[in-house]
Amino acid sequence: MRESSVYRAIITIEELEELGQALTKYVRYMLYDNTLRKDRIEIQEMILEEVADVEICLDKFKKLMCIEECDLDAIKQFKENRLNQM
Repeated sequence: MRESSVYRAIITIEELEELGQALTKYVRYMLYDNTLRKDRIEIQEMILEEVADVEICLDKFKKLMCIEECDLDAIKQFKENRLNQM
């Protein structure tokens, strides 16, 4: 059974949210939040795992949406150039 684009979008959003939570924990750690129950190593491992999950989901979503890497690379280059001019 081929997954639907709606299902893939939901899974991708969930993984992005999990990465957001891991990054929030990192910021809290950097701000010396005493209520945080994880150390730096655990947080880095969480971030690494979530980045991997997000990349997998984005790869699947790009295939589903027929997004070509060359088109994506052109947009990335344009945006990086714009950021470098600031």
